[in-house]
Amino acid sequence: MKTKIKLLILCIGIGFSIISCGTQEKHDGYILNGVVEGAPDGIVTMSIEDKLLDKVIFTDTTQIVEGKFTFKGKIEHPDMVILKLGKVQTSFILENSEMELSMDLNQETDYLHTSIVTGSVSNDLYMKSNAEMEAIIADEKYQPLVDNNNKLKEIDQSTKEGVQEVIKLVNEVQTTLYPLFTERNNRMTKVALSHVKNNPSSASSPWIIGGSFMGLSPEKQKEVFSSFKGDAKNTCYYRIFENTINSNANKLVVGKNILDFTLQTIDGKSLTLSEVEGKYILLDFWASWCGSCRKSMKHVKHLYENYKKDGFVVVCVTTGDTDAKWRKAVKQDGTEMWHHVFDPRSNAKRKKSGKVADLYGIKGLPTTYLIDDNMMIVGENLRGESLDKKLEELFGH
Repeated sequence: MKTKIKLLILCIGIGFSIISCGTQEKHDGYILNGVVEGAPDGIVTMSIEDKLLDKVIFTDTTQIVEGKFTFKGKIEHPDMVILKLGKVQTSFILENSEMELSMDLNQETDYLHTSIVTGSVSNDLYMKSNAEMEAIIADEKYQPLVDNNNKLKEIDQSTKEGVQEVIKLVNEVQTTLYPLFTERNNRMTKVALSHVKNNPSSASSPWIIGGSFMGLSPEKQKEVFSSFKGDAKNTCYYRIFENTINSNANKLVVGKNILDFTLQTIDGKSLTLSEVEGKYILLDFWASWCGSCRKSMKHVKHLYENYKKDGFVVVCVTTGDTDAKWRKAVKQDGTEMWHHVFDPRSNAKRKKSGKVADLYGIKGLPTTYLIDDNMMIVGENLRGESLDKKLEELFGH
């Protein structure tokens, strides 16, 4: 009898154990299992950086042992993460699901490695369209563009000869290679727009349209932006687009008054734009690394000589640059007779624009404004022949 009771209790215990295991709650966050060939033991980190806020808004850390690691946690919304292992990094869209990552450090030498990630629906969508765009870039007809870019990377821009070579190569893209450049960009933009149209709620959409968004017309930007839904609206890139849309609404255009600022000149004095004396002022945002900026200055020097007696003044704002390179470029280009001010970057570790350029909503260099003595904009991004005609109209000769 005692034996029967013991057996009954044992069976009941086993039964409860089975029921307990069967009803165990499933993890509602992410589990990322990684296998990395050739990786030393150490620390692996995942992070999301909000570039608009200039801060890390999510981070997770784990250990890699014998080439394997596991992350387990929960993310508020799917978004692109950067995974770092020592000096090596890779990126993918993390979401709350069971995911697998594989990477071989023996196959690549660059710090940015290719990884294979499975288990993330958002990342699968992103990789599919990204592969289409990479196929366009790899098209043999666009090889001259690739060659041009490779040459630019190899040039030492610290020398006068290097700067001249950069200007030459940039000019080549803007002239003989421009039709090819435009065609390739249009094809890639078409892929990105199709992705957004078919996946408006996916976190992949803002990331796949990425840089192409900035090349769209303000009207098209607004159309694309308003199409985002769900997870797409919670990504870091969406907030960048939102900032762009807001900037467009307050954009400085002909007929509006320019914003005032105060910056340090090349000789350490303070310059306030509203205090600069001149009948017409050309405000030029540029950088030492911008070949087209420096090329256009050659023509402005000619115009300055023609109109300086009439009250034509040039104020150059260097942004996204270093102090030393700025000073060297001014001397190399022979433009010391103009007003030069430096717009320091808020984070010197990155090539990003300064506070004044951000205030103005500058999206690319060079950007110029022609203003009158009442601080009103009378011309925007006038260069070459268009600037010639405008100054001739304003000064009467």
